[in-house]
Amino acid sequence: MGIKIEGLKEVINYLNKLFNDTGKKAYIEKLTERGYQLSKRAVSRHTKTGRMERNLTKRVRGNTGEIFFLNQGMIKGGVNYALFVHYGTRPHSIYPKNKKALRWKSGGKFVFAKRVNHPGYKGDPFFDRVQAQLENEAPNIFYNTVEKE
Repeated sequence: MGIKIEGLKEVINYLNKLFNDTGKKAYIEKLTERGYQLSKRAVSRHTKTGRMERNLTKRVRGNTGEIFFLNQGMIKGGVNYALFVHYGTRPHSIYPKNKKALRWKSGGKFVFAKRVNHPGYKGDPFFDRVQAQLENEAPNIFYNTVEKE
């Protein structure tokens, strides 16, 4: 899950005419960095441990900039839990896997249960919002890059 910034063929052709490979790379790096900043801000609202925010990363390869989550410590049931935060979950039951009961703290005391009915979570499509904002800002980032090249 993540945002992938790819150059459309026409845009790349236009960039080729406008400036060299260094200029194209600078534009993609600036777009990727801005997307990363926006993503960090959006993810920071969903953190208790900071793990999601620490695992958010970016990279630029060729004409592609990517913003995505590493899996370090973020795998729950074989799936990176950032997906659940982004897309949400349906109501479901939670059972203990390795113990006889689930345990958590509530009101300063431990609570035990053999099963919990989770109400589900509607999700927060933060990458969708970041992508929309990045699309709005892309022309200004492009203009600033062209002006500096």
